[in-house]
Amino acid sequence: MLLKLIIVGTVAAVASALEHPINNRIVNSVRTKTSQWIAHDSWSNPLRNLSIDQIKGLLGTIVEPTSQAALDLVEPVLIDGVPSTFDWRDV
Repeated sequence: MLLKLIIVGTVAAVASALEHPINNRIVNSVRTKTSQWIAHDSWSNPLRNLSIDQIKGLLGTIVEPTSQAALDLVEPVLIDGVPSTFDWRDV
């Protein structure tokens, strides 16, 4: 739901194209419409430094953290014993 509201707010702001879509006016508007979640402040929003074209390119995209620190938190999964062929009808 959070991602949907961010996207809706972003699309509305992009449509106006008068100001950057990550701004206090949009944040305050979203905050007055829902109490189900807390919107990022514009200064702490992870999209704040992206251009409008970059934000448009992300619409519908699930953004995952890609920093090395975030990647270090994920333990690799070792997969072994996978058959060379598999037919679900044989299960």
